[in-house]
Amino acid sequence: MLEDIERIEVLRGANSAAYGANAMFGAINIITRHSADTVGGELSVSSGDNGIRDRRARIGVGDETASFRLSVGEQRDKGYLNAYDDRRLGQANLRADFKPTSTDDVMVAMGVSYLDGGEGYSATDMGNPFHTVRTQDTHVQAEWRRQLSERDELKVLANFMADKLTDVAAVP
Repeated sequence: MLEDIERIEVLRGANSAAYGANAMFGAINIITRHSADTVGGELSVSSGDNGIRDRRARIGVGDETASFRLSVGEQRDKGYLNAYDDRRLGQANLRADFKPTSTDDVMVAMGVSYLDGGEGYSATDMGNPFHTVRTQDTHVQAEWRRQLSERDELKVLANFMADKLTDVAAVP
């Protein structure tokens, strides 16, 4: 979630090759806050014209050796007037940070998000009738770091991502 982001790094050119073969022209790296930096609770509710309904909650617990953060939220709006473009975005994210030894750090993050969006021009337009598109994104990431010396570090990172798209025709 946006409130869990610490910074966004944009890398251009050859420096981005460290992120894989497909990143030779650039990469965007989103760094989230350490879960120990978000200990406590937070709740936010926003409401506005045109069906804007945003809700978000975050809770964080922990100490120097282990900390956890759970963030959940949903954003809704009715889009433009006289258009079938309502949007609903939901997210749930969990991050856990562990410090088993003075030289080791372990981070595990996982989350799921979905976006429901209305598309189409009219109920009678056969080229692009009203329909709802749902995307669901799931991710799991684990990272282990060992500080070998003041200048050297060993890092092992594993990622899993899954994306799903469903297109459903609207019922008039």
